[in-house]
Amino acid sequence: MLEQHQTWLKPAQVQELVEAYQAGATLRELSARFGLHERTVSAHLERHGVERRVSRPKLSCADIERAAELYRSGLSWAAVAEQFDVDPKPIGRWLKRAGVPMRPKQGGLPSKRSGDLG
Repeated sequence: MLEQHQTWLKPAQVQELVEAYQAGATLRELSARFGLHERTVSAHLERHGVERRVSRPKLSCADIERAAELYRSGLSWAAVAEQFDVDPKPIGRWLKRAGVPMRPKQGGLPSKRSGDLG
């Protein structure tokens, strides 16, 4: 059986959490720092009337267009991400949303759909 424990914050800790979020800390960072689930961090912020920040891509539309060009030219997600100093996973999502066809992973098995595996 999975054991759960609750972490109760003192009012001063909740205030510290709120101030840290307002200073730019993320829910994930605060969750780790205070030993809370991200939903609990979010609930504390909501109870204190703190407006949540909206996640926005770190790349502009022009950057995403340039990233698509780089990917189409043969660069991997990781190489494209390095060009923009961002994590490779969002690059893949942004390229897919932009309608860029994805290449098969290097070193992976061929897709069954391609007919290579019979």
